[in-house]
Amino acid sequence: ARLASAAADTVAGSVRISCSRVYGVEILPPILATLTARWPALELELVLTNDVSNILRRDADIAVRLTPPQQEALIARKVAPMRVGLFASPTLAKRLEGRDFPALAATGLMIGQDRDETLATGLRQLGLTPPQRTVFRSDDDLAQLAAIRAGIGFGICQVVIGDREGLVRLLSDLTPTYPAWVVMHEDQSRLARTRTVFDALVAGLT
Repeated sequence: ARLASAAADTVAGSVRISCSRVYGVEILPPILATLTARWPALELELVLTNDVSNILRRDADIAVRLTPPQQEALIARKVAPMRVGLFASPTLAKRLEGRDFPALAATGLMIGQDRDETLATGLRQLGLTPPQRTVFRSDDDLAQLAAIRAGIGFGICQVVIGDREGLVRLLSDLTPTYPAWVVMHEDQSRLARTRTVFDALVAGLT
């Protein structure tokens, strides 16, 4: 249905984009707004998932990924990496100022995950011990970000979002960085609409 939504040589019709929830809500909207303003006949579909969409199976036309593409027949462009850090609201940051990570963890005020172990695993890979107690837990990245903004606790946040929102970095030397790619199937490059969206995402995320 997406392939038949418009002629191949026109920037019109449906393009399906897959990305994480944080990218889809916090990062991509300005890029997509510019696209639809310039190409009003475009129809954008946004799939928010932290799972890797299968481009070969046409789960999406374009994907923003934090894992390198392994499949053949894909076109991938590396974009700006995702940089994360520990952030808190300005009010909470004043209470936590000057503490190292063990001291921060001991406060019990870190935003954690509920059943997902990704955060704990990531901390261990950095040589840090996950806190035994967390003030707020959710496996939803957007819920964690909302809790940080509200001052419930401190937590992991993309640097670009934390700086934009006026949140305060707690440990400036703690900045894990993850490479990112924009990916599409090589067949999609023959469609003007998909190629246009792909190029815009690469430019906007670089």
